[in-house]
Amino acid sequence: MDNFRFVYKDENNDCVGEIKNSRLILYQDLKNQIEGNIYRVRVDSYINSMDAYILNIGEFKNAILRRRNIVSDFKVGEDIIVEVLFVPNDDKLIEVTQYISISDGYIVLLPFVKSNSPKIKNDLTISYTLRTKAKDLPKEEILFRYNNLLNDFSHLQKEINKLPTPKLLRKGKFLTNFCLDYDGEIISNYKLKFASIIDAKFNPKYDREISTSIAKIDDRKIEIDKTSIYIDQLEALTVVDVNSGSKFMDRSKEDMSLSTNLSVIEEIVIQISLRNIKKMVLIDFIRVNNRNKAKIIDKLKQKFEEYNIKAKILGFSRLELLEIIIF
Repeated sequence: MDNFRFVYKDENNDCVGEIKNSRLILYQDLKNQIEGNIYRVRVDSYINSMDAYILNIGEFKNAILRRRNIVSDFKVGEDIIVEVLFVPNDDKLIEVTQYISISDGYIVLLPFVKSNSPKIKNDLTISYTLRTKAKDLPKEEILFRYNNLLNDFSHLQKEINKLPTPKLLRKGKFLTNFCLDYDGEIISNYKLKFASIIDAKFNPKYDREISTSIAKIDDRKIEIDKTSIYIDQLEALTVVDVNSGSKFMDRSKEDMSLSTNLSVIEEIVIQISLRNIKKMVLIDFIRVNNRNKAKIIDKLKQKFEEYNIKAKILGFSRLELLEIIIF
């Protein structure tokens, strides 16, 4: 199969991934998967320079709550309820928010969101959105699930002044969402209700593409034919440097530069997806004229859409670096 998702579990491993166009584009170790988890936490301290609070959530490292993710005022030492947004692979703190969401895999309740977005529905008491598989549900079932989530939210609100703190209040629905948001084949080595193929012999480490990609997931240098890219994940941003090779030496300098740049775009997008790169990305493409810069941006937009990456392309800076924000 060229396109599928997989779920694998044994005594030592618990992971999921996605193959697209015969390439591994997503891999997640579920052992430390806490995104979407909701916790009661204590506010440990405030960092003035970052305008952010440090929280002890009871996990393998502390969390950071930034001003933009705060719903209501509180003081250091108080208990609050937060949801995990993102867990960096490096030493950075876990990103959390007070804008919690509650999901059953089909409906996502958004208690603190007010929006005119067509994706967010406001026809009931609290805003909500429907996940992909919920579009065909009858209205009665949607209302039933919605009311169940309302009850869950009510119970969460009552947890604020209880003990102990920190405490995990609700597990995220990562695996459920991972499966329900996908329309293709899902293969699992154990009985999983979302899987379309159950194969007890399936093991990602025995698949050449999967095992090779996982082994290289932290490599700085990526070879693409006779060209290469270098990926440096820094504290606040990620820098991608495109190095020219001899693949297009029979063309003019401008054509060669454009062809080289276009030839590495899909690999750059795959690496952004596979490495779960977020926030600011700077790409140092080989220099081309303004008309060809537009072609580079057009192909990037196309590939971001193809690989379901939410991104905002800011354009080329004065230093000729393409600036992108990945959400």
